[in-house]
Amino acid sequence: MDEREVEWSDLPMELLPLIGKTVQARIDVVRFRSVCASCRSSIPPLRGISPPLLLPFPFPINSAGGQSFLSQSTIYRLEPLDDNPNLSTCSSKSWLVKVEEFEPGRVRLLNPLSSLHIRFLPDSFPKVINLLDFRVVEVGKAYKLQLSSGMNIAGVNKLLLFPNSAWTSCVEDKLIFGLFHEGKLGYVKYGDKNWTFVDDHNFYYDDITVYKGQPYVVDRLGTVSWIDSSMELIQFSPPLCGLGNQKHLVESCGELYVVDRYQPDIVVNSCHLIIHVD
Repeated sequence: MDEREVEWSDLPMELLPLIGKTVQARIDVVRFRSVCASCRSSIPPLRGISPPLLLPFPFPINSAGGQSFLSQSTIYRLEPLDDNPNLSTCSSKSWLVKVEEFEPGRVRLLNPLSSLHIRFLPDSFPKVINLLDFRVVEVGKAYKLQLSSGMNIAGVNKLLLFPNSAWTSCVEDKLIFGLFHEGKLGYVKYGDKNWTFVDDHNFYYDDITVYKGQPYVVDRLGTVSWIDSSMELIQFSPPLCGLGNQKHLVESCGELYVVDRYQPDIVVNSCHLIIHVD
């Protein structure tokens, strides 16, 4: 069959909603709807950013009358367009930025590594960034559990919102998974009074992620498990051969990797496992 390129506006109207519904990131939905009038009318506009979720404390802390909130930040890669004559930077170089929407329509810039608020920008930093001059790719999201004062709650290693699609705006349909001090794995649903811990076997879980719509966790030994709809852990792979200090789940080029991290002063050949999911 011959292949040919056509304009988006020339595609059959019945295809556009099917294409649009496959887009999951908010920034990609905005970009899709901005292509042409047909694309814009094929899928509905997104709802505004939901306010921070009110959650119970995962463990007793000394905070009388305090409340716990889930805040979200997003990491983007900004890559200059190849055909932009106003930018001297080659397209192979890009910016990694992390932003947090603290009020509707207002965002603040965070350090991508430390998540600290960047209060003072260098004079050379542009006052305005025109997103039409860049390819904007959503790299990932990060979550924090905070007090009403904005202070982060200690002992929370990682949080994960599931599902986290641009089209899933109803908080009643979402789960929040958490990795806590000493590697405990727990979850909470909107409206729950307490967190529920997944198992009592003293496993030390290092990381959790969503891969192809399914939550996966990895423990300190490198054993990968997935979490089914009944919140049961199903072992997916055996432990790793490596003896590193911490395991990470990393998705790259459509594959899910287990990365074994070692202390900087220890030189060891690390092992990794590639997970294939049909």
